Amino acid sequence: MPRASSSETLMSLSCKPQSFKPLAATSSPSGSPSGSPSGSPSGSPRRAATRLAVLCALGIAGMVGVSACGSSESVASNGPVATTIVATPATDSQRAGVTTTLASPIGALVRDQNGALLEGAPVAWAVLSGGGSVSLGISASAANGEAATVWTLGRTAGVQRVTATLVSGVSDTIIAIGTAGAAAVFALVDGDNQTVTVGQTSAPLQVRALDQYGNVVPSLAVTWSTTAGTLSALQNTTGTNGVASVTLQPAMGAQVVTARLATGASLTFNVRGQ
Repeated sequence: MPRASSSETLMSLSCKPQSFKPLAATSSPSGSPSGSPSGSPSGSPRRAATRLAVLCALGIAGMVGVSACGSSESVASNGPVATTIVATPATDSQRAGVTTTLASPIGALVRDQNGALLEGAPVAWAVLSGGGSVSLGISASAANGEAATVWTLGRTAGVQRVTATLVSGVSDTIIAIGTAGAAAVFALVDGDNQTVTVGQTSAPLQVRALDQYGNVVPSLAVTWSTTAGTLSALQNTTGTNGVASVTLQPAMGAQVVTARLATGASLTFNVRGQ
């Protein structure tokens, strides 16, 4: 009676635990391993069955074809196959403070080869940039085709990215915007200890605000005052680079310019008019 081929054997396997004995390490007279008939293909039914068992454990057997390395054996699939994945628009591009959790879980929609939303497809989640973490490394798509996970942002302000990837390797990227935290560092940048001719304008007096992770803090109100002379502004805000600045038309002699935050943190500049 002819022996069944590898592909026929795979087609007859069910998704239940398979038990195999280890193959002997000794060689047969023909030079082939004694646990395998001489001349049999490297992708034997046992190896193929083991691969199928792994896929069954992931809950994806019967949804995808499995190809053995260097072999043409595969598991035939007549059912839906996860083909495309797209970030769920409603959960993409959320904003939150750095190191905080987004208000809503992020999601991705999985569709099959016919464009229908697909349930039960495993999706792998990975942080691509910005640091942070996701609550689930792998999640399966629900009845509405959406797989989801909770994203806690990293310390870097600006665009952060997470990828959602199917078993096939097809992926999409979801972004979030991390915003800087409260000002923790208020530092003088430039403009201290100037000597300026009376009637002329000083070089900019500059300060910068940073959060505890070193991110610049934009749109932060700064109040300015001087003991003499005329400032270009009495209040302004930090720019996208975290810097705020003014200039001074000094009076004769020494004067002190103060930059102050609402928290009470302050910096002083010394300017002398001559």
